[in-house]
Amino acid sequence: VIIIFIGALIGNFYGFTGYVNLREGEEKDYCIEMKRDEIKRYPLNFDLKLNSFSVSFYDTGAPKEYKSILTLKKGDKVIIKDKVLRVNHPISYKGISIYQNSYQRGWIIGVKGLSLHTPVIIKGSMGDIVEIPHTKYSVRLLGYKRPTKDRSEMVEILLIKEGKPLSIFWITNRPTFLHNKLEFVLIKPFWISGLQIVKDPGVNIVWLGCIFLILGLIITFFVSHAQVWIYMEKSSSPQLIVAGRVNRNKSSFREKMNNIFTKVENVVKDG
Repeated sequence: VIIIFIGALIGNFYGFTGYVNLREGEEKDYCIEMKRDEIKRYPLNFDLKLNSFSVSFYDTGAPKEYKSILTLKKGDKVIIKDKVLRVNHPISYKGISIYQNSYQRGWIIGVKGLSLHTPVIIKGSMGDIVEIPHTKYSVRLLGYKRPTKDRSEMVEILLIKEGKPLSIFWITNRPTFLHNKLEFVLIKPFWISGLQIVKDPGVNIVWLGCIFLILGLIITFFVSHAQVWIYMEKSSSPQLIVAGRVNRNKSSFREKMNNIFTKVENVVKDG
């Protein structure tokens, strides 16, 4: 137990559990940890790139499986290439484990009109507030509807001007909605993969402590423990006392004690 406790302390003081969100094609060399209202940024000793992300659904709409295809690089050297990351199947490299934690849906949206001389592109995911360049407007992505046989995918938008909400509307891949002289069109969706990054330098010590703990339990409950005492009184009529104790297999121990008594009696008679 002490070994396990020491390993846990090492992991607590010298390890971390951080998170990083990656869009398809994006790479980062750090992760973020939220701890007691404090944001900590931990550099990784490699670049982590999301090559692609995919998700499958049940008929009910619940996610069936989602996975990321990752590449780990250090400078120009590729360490791990096109590795599949699934839930509960982490990727490990030099004491750092990468877990598939979550995912989000994001969209690329085209905006034109108003004072925009050329259309602009904005990117965001659910809940994000994204500024529209060269305007006083921003949008917040509120929700989306998956495509059906009758319609394409739809995204719900809250239009904001200088911090004040103006209107809520849905956009599709057809530029048919015009709000406050702004025209929105849904260009294409993309996925954001949420990864958990764990570094625990004390994990091997914890496992070692667990092994010792299991061995101790096996020895305690499944191995027979026997004790034998021999005591001789120093007096005019000396007596030899032989006693024993065992925690299991008493019948077998009784036979062994009888053998000891017999040998002691023979030694006394011969003496």
